[in-house]
Amino acid sequence: MPESPLLPADLTAGTEHFNRGEYFEAHEAWEKTWYGREGEEGRFLKGLIQVAVSLYHLESGNLRGALKVLGTARNYLKEFSSPCSGVDLDHLRRQIDPLFRELEAGNDPYPQVEASPPKLVLKLD
Repeated sequence: MPESPLLPADLTAGTEHFNRGEYFEAHEAWEKTWYGREGEEGRFLKGLIQVAVSLYHLESGNLRGALKVLGTARNYLKEFSSPCSGVDLDHLRRQIDPLFRELEAGNDPYPQVEASPPKLVLKLD
Protein backbone atom coordinates (compact mmCIF):
# COMPACT_ATOMS: atom_id res chain seq x y z
CA MET A 1 0.00 0.00 0.00
CA PRO A 2 1.45 3.41 -0.96
CA GLU A 3 2.40 5.67 1.91
CA SER A 4 1.14 8.88 0.29
CA PRO A 5 -1.87 9.94 -1.76
CA LEU A 6 -1.63 10.08 -5.54
CA LEU A 7 -0.08 13.37 -6.56
CA PRO A 8 0.30 15.00 -9.98
CA ALA A 9 4.06 14.34 -9.79
CA ASP A 10 3.30 10.60 -9.65
CA LEU A 11 1.79 10.90 -13.12
CA THR A 12 4.54 12.94 -14.79
CA ALA A 13 6.55 10.17 -16.48
CA GLY A 14 3.45 8.51 -17.96
CA THR A 15 2.09 11.86 -19.09
CA GLU A 16 5.34 12.73 -20.86
CA HIS A 17 5.26 9.41 -22.73
CA PHE A 18 1.56 9.80 -23.53
CA ASN A 19 2.04 13.30 -24.93
CA ARG A 20 4.85 12.04 -27.17
CA GLY A 21 2.54 9.33 -28.54
CA GLU A 22 4.45 6.61 -26.69
CA TYR A 23 1.32 4.86 -25.48
CA PHE A 24 2.88 1.55 -24.47
CA GLU A 25 5.52 3.38 -22.41
CA ALA A 26 2.85 5.60 -20.82
CA HIS A 27 0.95 2.47 -19.81
CA GLU A 28 4.11 0.99 -18.30
CA ALA A 29 4.94 4.15 -16.32
CA TRP A 30 1.43 4.53 -14.93
CA GLU A 31 1.27 0.83 -14.13
CA LYS A 32 4.30 1.21 -11.85
CA THR A 33 2.42 3.94 -9.97
CA TRP A 34 -0.75 1.82 -9.91
CA TYR A 35 0.80 -1.20 -8.13
CA GLY A 36 -0.48 -1.35 -4.57
CA ARG A 37 -3.10 1.33 -5.02
CA GLU A 38 -6.72 0.42 -4.48
CA GLY A 39 -10.06 2.17 -4.34
CA GLU A 40 -10.49 5.47 -6.15
CA GLU A 41 -6.78 5.94 -6.84
CA GLY A 42 -6.54 2.48 -8.34
CA ARG A 43 -9.60 2.99 -10.55
CA PHE A 44 -8.36 6.38 -11.70
CA LEU A 45 -4.96 4.97 -12.64
CA LYS A 46 -6.58 1.99 -14.36
CA GLY A 47 -8.58 4.45 -16.43
CA LEU A 48 -5.46 6.31 -17.57
CA ILE A 49 -3.66 3.04 -18.26
CA GLN A 50 -6.61 1.81 -20.31
CA VAL A 51 -6.68 5.01 -22.39
CA ALA A 52 -3.01 4.49 -23.25
CA VAL A 53 -3.57 0.81 -24.04
CA SER A 54 -6.53 1.62 -26.28
CA LEU A 55 -4.46 4.14 -28.25
CA TYR A 56 -1.69 1.57 -28.55
CA HIS A 57 -4.23 -0.92 -29.96
CA LEU A 58 -5.55 1.73 -32.33
CA GLU A 59 -2.03 2.53 -33.50
CA SER A 60 -1.45 -1.20 -34.12
CA GLY A 61 -4.64 -1.54 -36.15
CA ASN A 62 -6.49 -3.55 -33.51
CA LEU A 63 -9.77 -1.64 -33.75
CA ARG A 64 -11.74 -4.22 -31.81
CA GLY A 65 -9.27 -4.16 -28.93
CA ALA A 66 -9.16 -0.36 -29.01
CA LEU A 67 -12.95 -0.15 -28.76
CA LYS A 68 -13.16 -2.63 -25.89
CA VAL A 69 -10.37 -1.08 -23.84
CA LEU A 70 -11.45 2.52 -24.51
CA GLY A 71 -14.94 1.61 -23.30
CA THR A 72 -13.43 0.21 -20.11
CA ALA A 73 -11.29 3.33 -19.68
CA ARG A 74 -14.30 5.60 -20.02
CA ASN A 75 -16.16 3.55 -17.39
CA TYR A 76 -13.26 3.82 -14.94
CA LEU A 77 -12.92 7.58 -15.44
CA LYS A 78 -16.60 8.59 -15.53
CA GLU A 79 -16.88 8.79 -11.74
CA PHE A 80 -14.10 11.36 -11.38
CA SER A 81 -14.49 15.10 -11.56
CA SER A 82 -11.99 17.27 -13.33
CA PRO A 83 -9.28 17.95 -12.47
CA CYS A 84 -8.31 14.76 -10.68
CA SER A 85 -4.79 14.45 -9.27
CA GLY A 86 -3.87 17.34 -11.55
CA VAL A 87 -5.25 15.68 -14.71
CA ASP A 88 -7.73 17.73 -16.75
CA LEU A 89 -10.18 14.88 -17.33
CA ASP A 90 -12.64 17.12 -19.16
CA HIS A 91 -9.95 17.81 -21.76
CA LEU A 92 -9.13 14.11 -22.04
CA ARG A 93 -12.81 13.17 -22.39
CA ARG A 94 -13.28 15.71 -25.20
CA GLN A 95 -10.51 13.90 -27.07
CA ILE A 96 -11.39 10.26 -26.45
CA ASP A 97 -15.19 10.42 -26.67
CA PRO A 98 -15.19 11.13 -30.44
CA LEU A 99 -12.67 8.31 -30.93
CA PHE A 100 -14.95 5.95 -29.04
CA ARG A 101 -17.95 6.97 -31.17
CA GLU A 102 -15.95 6.39 -34.37
CA LEU A 103 -14.85 2.95 -33.18
CA GLU A 104 -18.40 2.10 -32.15
CA ALA A 105 -19.57 3.03 -35.65
CA GLY A 106 -17.00 0.66 -37.12
CA ASN A 107 -14.69 3.39 -38.37
CA ASP A 108 -10.93 3.62 -38.00
CA PRO A 109 -10.13 6.95 -36.30
CA TYR A 110 -6.36 6.37 -36.39
CA PRO A 111 -5.69 8.90 -39.18
CA GLN A 112 -7.38 11.50 -36.95
CA VAL A 113 -5.25 10.42 -33.96
CA GLU A 114 -2.09 10.49 -36.02
CA ALA A 115 -2.87 14.01 -37.31
CA SER A 116 -3.86 15.34 -33.88
CA PRO A 117 -2.74 12.99 -31.10
CA PRO A 118 -4.57 13.20 -27.78
CA LYS A 119 -2.69 15.14 -25.12
CA LEU A 120 -2.99 14.88 -21.39
CA VAL A 121 -3.01 18.16 -19.46
CA LEU A 122 -1.35 17.74 -16.08
CA LYS A 123 -1.14 20.64 -13.65
CA LEU A 124 1.62 20.24 -11.11
CA ASP A 125 0.68 23.16 -8.82
